[in-house]
Amino acid sequence: MIVVRILWAAANMGKRPPADSAATKLGHLALYALMLFVPLVGMIRQYGSGRGPLKVFGLQVMQGTPEKVEWMANLGNMLHGKMAWLLFVLVAGHIAMVIVHRMQGNDVLPRMLGRRS
Repeated sequence: MIVVRILWAAANMGKRPPADSAATKLGHLALYALMLFVPLVGMIRQYGSGRGPLKVFGLQVMQGTPEKVEWMANLGNMLHGKMAWLLFVLVAGHIAMVIVHRMQGNDVLPRMLGRRS
């Protein structure tokens, strides 16, 4: 899904207006960074947990170590949940700002969906 999202953003780069503020730029950058970082840290934790392979919907995604690798497990335990909550908050803020823009008379949703408004 991350690859699809990045490809979508790259394909629609020419349709995007310039960012309104530094906060907008940083918010979007943080969304993309966390979309990559959260699953990566989760996979590192799973790999080093000593629990065996990672299976998603019954399909094996990656092999795991037979024994626990402390630094991998600790990294995931320390960061994965916190970063996931931060991603959730940023997504909720993104949705809220779409609503705010619409109430202000600037409907950005068609642009976000790849259509000209």
